[in-house]
Amino acid sequence: MLKNIINNMNGSHLSLLLSAAHKIQKKSFLITTLFLLLFINSLTIQAIRSNIDLNLEPNWKTLSVKSQDTLVDLLKKTGLPSKTTMDLLQSPHAKQLVHITPGTEFLLHIEDNQLKELRYYVTPFRYTAFKYTTENRFHSYEVILQPDICYQRASFTIKDSLFSSGKRAHLPDKLLLKLADIFNYTIDLSYALRAGDHINLLYEEYFSKNKKISNGHILAAQLITRHKTFNAFRYTDKKGSTRYYNLNGASLEQSFMRYPVEFTYISSGFTHKRKHPIHGVIKPHRAIDYAAPMNTPIKASSDGVISFLGVQKGYGKVIFIKHRHKITTIYAHLNRFTPHLKEGGIVKGGEVIGFVGMTGDATGPHLHYEFRINGIHQNPLTVKLPRGTSIASHEMNRFHQYTQPLLAQLTYNPTQSLVTASDYLLYYASNPQL
Repeated sequence: MLKNIINNMNGSHLSLLLSAAHKIQKKSFLITTLFLLLFINSLTIQAIRSNIDLNLEPNWKTLSVKSQDTLVDLLKKTGLPSKTTMDLLQSPHAKQLVHITPGTEFLLHIEDNQLKELRYYVTPFRYTAFKYTTENRFHSYEVILQPDICYQRASFTIKDSLFSSGKRAHLPDKLLLKLADIFNYTIDLSYALRAGDHINLLYEEYFSKNKKISNGHILAAQLITRHKTFNAFRYTDKKGSTRYYNLNGASLEQSFMRYPVEFTYISSGFTHKRKHPIHGVIKPHRAIDYAAPMNTPIKASSDGVISFLGVQKGYGKVIFIKHRHKITTIYAHLNRFTPHLKEGGIVKGGEVIGFVGMTGDATGPHLHYEFRINGIHQNPLTVKLPRGTSIASHEMNRFHQYTQPLLAQLTYNPTQSLVTASDYLLYYASNPQL
């Protein structure tokens, strides 16, 4: 029941759900869950209506771009005059209409053989609108859409590995990778899982025009082992920072990434003796070299301030970032920097700061990554990393108000009788002072 209802829920109602749950936060988790079920059910019709496609209206039609199609070809299919094409090509975003990509869509609004509006979908969530004006020309502008978000609950029992068990439960690899990443610093999922351990998930699904596009974030996760239960909640604090926390508000993340780039393999490890591939001399290599394709994005491994951005001998194009705890990270041999970065600028952990290259003393494209504490080089793969910041004490009430209904959904037991409890809940919902 919960699965079917959540599948039809529109994401714009999440804040309303949490507000409703807050009113009964002192009741049991079962009551909270039942309230959510009733409230979500009342929103189901609205959620379905919000997903109605425009092409169901008589004056809108959809045209899909096929190989070798041109704008002229597409408009001919609708019977529009050739002058319409010329008028469109005079608009500010006309370049997008010259080289159109197979598989994308045009949505056209036509009245009395006049094109009133054309929408060119660059992605399912982004389109360029060309709207006919009273001046007999087309005004164009870009529109970025928020996807319709539904919430899905999944549950499975470990039989062998996390990925094999998750696949049998029809969960995609990317979602399982996200799950592994969430618990990465809490429990070693490669060795600690045993047959019989259980996992519950609550995650987003993104839809566009009634069609599922992708899975979104994992909102909450629960791992139940023989000895302990681990919980994880995705929470955005008052400052706008989003992290995963356990039930007590402690961060589940380390504050630094060990792998600031998606690499192919480690081409050089951290060692005190290495023959330099260019100079041929034996010297220390106090860094990790991550081999990766040219122009692979490089991310800042944690929040910090750029202390140097430029070119240095040997390093080539390089970025130095200073962090708290007297830590400095270095990213060398870049092909190019992310535009608008500058010395003294603040970067966030996970923000793309540059792209893999082979500038300086490099024989192939890779990221040379250093990790220094008080100026002393440390092995980025083995150094003990500080944990992320926990929820501030003054924000714990807000945190619990958000996570309580998520926990209720994770622990929902569909075998429990809902009839009597639902009547009981309706009484409390109509009497919020109780």
